[in-house]
Amino acid sequence: MIKLEEVSKVGHIGKPHGIKGEVTMVFSNEETANALFDSDIEYLILMIDGILVPFFWEEMRLTSKCGALLKFTDIDTIERAKSFTGLDVFLPNDILEDLPLEASIKSLIGFKVYEDKKEELLGEISSIDDTTENVLFIVTTPKEETLLIPANKDLITKIDTSNHYLKVTIPLGLLEIND
Repeated sequence: MIKLEEVSKVGHIGKPHGIKGEVTMVFSNEETANALFDSDIEYLILMIDGILVPFFWEEMRLTSKCGALLKFTDIDTIERAKSFTGLDVFLPNDILEDLPLEASIKSLIGFKVYEDKKEELLGEISSIDDTTENVLFIVTTPKEETLLIPANKDLITKIDTSNHYLKVTIPLGLLEIND
């Protein structure tokens, strides 16, 4: 049985497309769409009545930056495709870790950031600065200030995708640089 803490949401199913069982899919971000499209992943996990169920797909075509047409195996009618409308789509966390860093990092926008040792809320990731080699989380504090925190996997001690937060170890003096 697949557990919610083992997966992360990557999008949702839209309306059926055509009469042969295709559905539209809306990805959470462009990077995840491109990374998934370029990968060898053969299945997606859908949340059906509170249960995570894997579905294999046989064809996917990108239609926009964050959209695709998807044909699941053994879904051959518009009626069956309609039953998927609005369902959330997930991928296992271990698969997401294997996708390019930009895709997994961008999926953290909106997550709360806590300092690991003090359990202190630093703020919420409002955007990602990937214009330089050192990718940064742009974190908005509860006081509406901005913190720049390196999006370095060595500093991230925990990512909780089901509760949308991450914990980081802040090197001594780093927060003073932001002042």
